[in-house]
Amino acid sequence: MSYSGGTSRGRQLARAFDQKGYLHRFFTPSYGRKADNLPPFVVNMLFGEQDIDLRKVRTSTMVRLLRSFMSRTAKIREAKPTQRYRVNEVIDHWVARSLDSGADIVMAEAQIALQTIRRAKDLGMTTVLDRTNSHIVYQSQIWSEENEEMGIEWEPNSARVIEKGIAEYEEVDYIFALSSYVKRTFIDHGVAADKVLCVPTGIDLSPFRQVEKGDDVFRVVYCGFLQPKKGTHFLLQAFDELKLKNAELLLIGRVSQEIQAVLEKYKGAYKHIGYVENTELYKYYSQGDVFVIPSLEEGLAKVIIEAMACGLPVIGSTNTGAEDVVREGQDGFVVPIRDVESLKDKIQYLYDNRARCREMGESAKQRVHDDFTLDDYVGRVLDAFSLFAK
Repeated sequence: MSYSGGTSRGRQLARAFDQKGYLHRFFTPSYGRKADNLPPFVVNMLFGEQDIDLRKVRTSTMVRLLRSFMSRTAKIREAKPTQRYRVNEVIDHWVARSLDSGADIVMAEAQIALQTIRRAKDLGMTTVLDRTNSHIVYQSQIWSEENEEMGIEWEPNSARVIEKGIAEYEEVDYIFALSSYVKRTFIDHGVAADKVLCVPTGIDLSPFRQVEKGDDVFRVVYCGFLQPKKGTHFLLQAFDELKLKNAELLLIGRVSQEIQAVLEKYKGAYKHIGYVENTELYKYYSQGDVFVIPSLEEGLAKVIIEAMACGLPVIGSTNTGAEDVVREGQDGFVVPIRDVESLKDKIQYLYDNRARCREMGESAKQRVHDDFTLDDYVGRVLDAFSLFAK
């Protein structure tokens, strides 16, 4: 099979496919420090052994330069959908031109897939769309609603981005959805149920472990980009209204301009630290008592799995994919989106029942080690392939 993508999850999948002998080509905009024009043995000698056979990796200098240029010039939020579309179009056309008939399946990440799908079909391949988020119409609708409510004047997806997304859904053979919630959004928007396969993700758990908590503060942890789509403002409101004694709300992640006014409103009700490297997150998760992710739209938020691996029960919204990981009342709770009262109720319960909170954290930790490792995810992907492989 061939895989086209630029996300960290895509690279992990390509590596696993290669290790199992299934990978024919991995198309990615860039691949670490490797020089495309050097033989693999020279690259390995200079940079160390690589995690994917370099003979199977295809990158594009033009795409790398364009992405770098666009990211440096994307200073105005309103320009981002247009710039993202242009970069994705270049990637898509490059991969389509580069495809060969050596694979029987091509899997491509959404928004960089339409031309790739068409070329793959010409070559007789089965086509699979790797969709991280919900159906693009639903995604745009729910994000736009929140922007309007908060007085934010930009659209998350341009009309042509939406148009391309819908065309990909129509022309691809199968769509891999990261969670049951994502699959429902596709079915609700007219995509045949048997075309959408629910394949919940998993992560490399090696960086995530539980270490001893250093104090008796009841700590609610959130990790992710602080922005309206993530529901950060609902969590801030819930925690502020609870007025819990000897408690702290810890927010981890970069801050969007759109949420600045909300953070100012609740100043003093939370502690914020910026971006934390993936390898260091376990230290912060381990100092928490519960992890809360109140997003309005995700696929399956990997921070849920990370926090659970560090012994935290999770309170996740219905639109985070939490229902596929968190067993209700056993590993945490799933609550409706935009529901401040439900957030307050579940946080208060865990605050009042510390022993039960710790039990749920232990259950959560075992849950992800049993079912949500990267190997588990790759196994689910390969099982899905077996349903239609030639």
